[in-house]
Amino acid sequence: MNGTLGNLIGGSWRGIGYLRVRPANVHDKNSLKQQNQRARFKACVSFTKSLRIDLVNPVWEQHAVKQTASNLFVKTNMPVFDSSGAITDYGNLKISIGSLPLPKNIVVQNDGTTAGAIRITWDDNSGKDIAASTDRLRVVYITGTDAVVMEGLVFTRNEGLATIQLAGVSGQTVHVYVFFEDEASETFSESFYAMVAIPIAPAN
Repeated sequence: MNGTLGNLIGGSWRGIGYLRVRPANVHDKNSLKQQNQRARFKACVSFTKSLRIDLVNPVWEQHAVKQTASNLFVKTNMPVFDSSGAITDYGNLKISIGSLPLPKNIVVQNDGTTAGAIRITWDDNSGKDIAASTDRLRVVYITGTDAVVMEGLVFTRNEGLATIQLAGVSGQTVHVYVFFEDEASETFSESFYAMVAIPIAPAN
């Protein structure tokens, strides 16, 4: 991955790729363009670190050829951040990548019966390509730039339905990413994105 992308320089060290910000020269190191690029990079790196252990390493490592999983995640997702560090394009944020097929007709919506819960439905496509009935649902949700990787979900592809309780989302817009992993947690699907408005929970 040797080369440059904007203000980024790609190289390798002991066969592992890396990204770094190109030092600004004496004449433009404080230019608005340079500052914006550094701010976007810093924000994306910070976001990646928050997901590295639970998501980035296990999902992205197998696709990171001569680079780290974190660097591939940053390179892929930096364009969705703006110069203030905010995510401005949630729809193009890639949480997961892989060859496992996603189910068809995924719908993510407010549950409507349990405060702070979302309801996810999909068509079971077990047996299509490498899709298996035992593939497990994975969910990541984001409010602002705070991401939560849901752990312990037991819903499988053949069930076609999951109701999941989220924490601390009353009255907020939640960005939800759905993907699947195989039973061995070795193969993953691309992520599916949906935005859900969670009503304010009624007072007890």
